[in-house]
Amino acid sequence: MLLSGVNITNTDGPAINIQSSNKVTVTLVDGTTNSLADGTTYAAAPVNSENTTEDQKAAFFSEGQLLFSGTGALTIKGTGMDKHALGSDDYIEVDNGTITVSSALNDGIHGKDGVTILGGLVNVTASCDGLDGDEGIILISGGTTTTTCAAANANGLCCDSTIEISGGSVNVTMSGLQSKAIKNKQAMHWIATEVFPFRAARS
Repeated sequence: MLLSGVNITNTDGPAINIQSSNKVTVTLVDGTTNSLADGTTYAAAPVNSENTTEDQKAAFFSEGQLLFSGTGALTIKGTGMDKHALGSDDYIEVDNGTITVSSALNDGIHGKDGVTILGGLVNVTASCDGLDGDEGIILISGGTTTTTCAAANANGLCCDSTIEISGGSVNVTMSGLQSKAIKNKQAMHWIATEVFPFRAARS
């Protein structure tokens, strides 16, 4: 999938809803800015050929893996009640580009099987968790990741598995009651390097 200067707003549901379980590579074309926004309330989800209701979990949602590449920019404005801004029922990987979640009423980025950031700029402002790897891992080895969460009981980075941070820059700002910068249920691995200034701040 190529995004080259697109501006998509769907007032009745997700801006992009990929129902295939195949891996999708999203290329943010060099020098372009792209924007997506969903509706505050979603219309009834379509029923597919297998007589099951399609998932509508995020402003940009995919049943399969999402891989982001290219040096362009993507801004996602999530306004859907109880919806994520960027979500996948598999995993999400950011290799390059600038991804900005300007708002999300649920998680900013939610990958059911994990979230990996290898490079690029990821900026998330969310009313719930910033980056949620759900049942999978969170792996950050490059780029710059910034999350800002103001809600109570929110997490900057969280998952049920392992969190490993080995490079890049991570900045987390939390301001809600009982909120946490990092939360996970298994091992946490920090591989400190000079290019990894981690900062957690409470505004």
